[in-house]
Amino acid sequence: MSQLQVQRRMRPEISSLIRNTLYPRLEDHNIVKEYRSVRGMGKNVFFLCVEYLERMLPADTQGSLQSRFNGWR
Repeated sequence: MSQLQVQRRMRPEISSLIRNTLYPRLEDHNIVKEYRSVRGMGKNVFFLCVEYLERMLPADTQGSLQSRFNGWR
């Protein structure tokens, strides 16, 4: 068993959500600290409440793993 020590994909604002609760030793690689801010948004992390049901992609209806999407937008 091993645990990720340095993450290279998530913004630090997102990785802090799991660092503070599950992975206290998780470090952010320098590359993610250089990500530009999300254009047109006041913050880089926000939560969107969706009240519509997700739909499955037609190509995935036969498999055990099913991709879903929000069609309301």
